[in-house]
Amino acid sequence: MLRQSYIQRPTRARTPPPSPPPPSQSASVPHPDPWSLDPSDELFEEAPSIVPVIQVTLEYDPWRVNPDDEGEKHSDIPDSSPTRFLCSSRLSSLLARCQLVLRVLPAPSGTWYQNYYDRLVRTRVPDPFLLTSGPVAHGNVAVTYISRTRNTGQKEDEIPMCYISAEPPTGSGKRFVVICGDDMGTVYITKVAKRNEAIITTKEGKKFPRAHTCLLGDGTM
Repeated sequence: MLRQSYIQRPTRARTPPPSPPPPSQSASVPHPDPWSLDPSDELFEEAPSIVPVIQVTLEYDPWRVNPDDEGEKHSDIPDSSPTRFLCSSRLSSLLARCQLVLRVLPAPSGTWYQNYYDRLVRTRVPDPFLLTSGPVAHGNVAVTYISRTRNTGQKEDEIPMCYISAEPPTGSGKRFVVICGDDMGTVYITKVAKRNEAIITTKEGKKFPRAHTCLLGDGTM
């Protein structure tokens, strides 16, 4: 008969279950559905827009007249033309408000200004290159004058720049504009201006050659 031993066998420890494998790095990350985004979600915030910066240099501005552009429209008009100064941007604001007095030079036959030799005409205000009927031909100036025919009264027409010249002021108290040099475009009033003298003196005491001046007409805007 077998006897039961009073010595108990040691308790056998259980083997723990294996740990779950780490998540694979190549596992795809779920992306939100762009059609189900809520405007309040952070993912819906707009990315800051990048605004390009356009630098405008002082050397060139397409919206202002540069010294190199002056007279570009009439660049083919000879410098010897007696009224080329009318194309200068330094006189543009004055020409829009005041008439400049010009004298007609000898002209070829068959033209209206042939019969107006040595007479005075005035630039048209507000644009000396525009008649009521439209722009003048290239190299011409729009002028007004008093008719010599039976059809009296003021007329307007165009005349080439080479057949007119600036009329200097004569007498005291006459308004004129300087048409060349540093004071080009500046208006003065005469104190002494004699036809047989080459120098004009202003009320301020400044002196200018008669050939550098042009009388202003009465018609202004």
